[in-house]
Amino acid sequence: MIRWGIIGIGNIAEKFAQCMKEVDNSLLIAIASSKPKKLVKFGNKHNILKSHRFDSYKKLLKCKEVDIVYIATPNTSHSHLLKESIKAKKNVLCEKPITINSGEASEIIDLLKKNKVFFTEAFPYRFHPQTKAITEIIKKGEIGSVKSIDIKFGFAVSRFLQFLSPHNRLFNKEGGGAILDTGCYCTSFALLIAKLFNKGSDLSNFKLSNITGTLNRKSVEDFACAKIIFKNGLEANLETSFRKKMENNIIINGTEGKLIIPNPWFPEKNSFIEIYSGFKNYKKEIKSEYSSRANIISITSEMLKKNFLEGTYPLMSWEDSCINMKIIDQWKDPFKKGINL
Repeated sequence: MIRWGIIGIGNIAEKFAQCMKEVDNSLLIAIASSKPKKLVKFGNKHNILKSHRFDSYKKLLKCKEVDIVYIATPNTSHSHLLKESIKAKKNVLCEKPITINSGEASEIIDLLKKNKVFFTEAFPYRFHPQTKAITEIIKKGEIGSVKSIDIKFGFAVSRFLQFLSPHNRLFNKEGGGAILDTGCYCTSFALLIAKLFNKGSDLSNFKLSNITGTLNRKSVEDFACAKIIFKNGLEANLETSFRKKMENNIIINGTEGKLIIPNPWFPEKNSFIEIYSGFKNYKKEIKSEYSSRANIISITSEMLKKNFLEGTYPLMSWEDSCINMKIIDQWKDPFKKGINL
């Protein structure tokens, strides 16, 4: 049984704790928050011993009973909390993205190599059987050679939220904006497919073009588009937003057909993908034993039992996390000028 601790007990941590009840190889035993009322409410709901309800993350990191910590705080705090966790020799699962820039990400990876503890990012789709099914269909050549991918992830935030909740994480100049929130999913999926066909080329050697988008009144991008061209020839067209609701699908275009993923980011226990090719058109159904977040918990715990230090394909490796942040940096950089593109 792998024993978990959670740092930061907001909404996403609540979903995580609920999903942990689905699996039989993991147990939530500790939580950390600086807010006493949250500790009581969350602790009571999830049967956490009072002795393991810590009022600071440092106290949780000293708890020898905890095998791994889940960092569920806003992205601006990830770098600091990751460093402290790694130095404390704790295995870590961290909410996406790993940090808010590639410089911080590189520092984290260097620290991981030195301390030899487990780390991966909690992108739900990477842990779901649907992603494995997608990669297998592509490797079989059912749609021919992959030439391009159209990737969308966006939702509509009320305009009034900017006034009612001006300090919302989405509007934070340092860690806010659509690219760090949902765009990181798009870049990570492009990297997933690029890695599938990588033949020794450096995936960190990429080019970004066609960068466009808009800024909101808080001067963070609320809509952004870009094209990534990897050295191995793959092109990925990205769209992300919190200004408008998108189809939130992915279309993988091949020389002999295409593959459509209607629900790529948070697939359910029963999901499906659509394949259109010169050979046949069909819908493939995929079944998962667990919900998306429960898959994360179960698979991560199994990797810890086997003494893994990082995620293996199709999960995010340490290198994947670094390259993903480099892509995000380049995508975000033009918006720092403070004008619409």
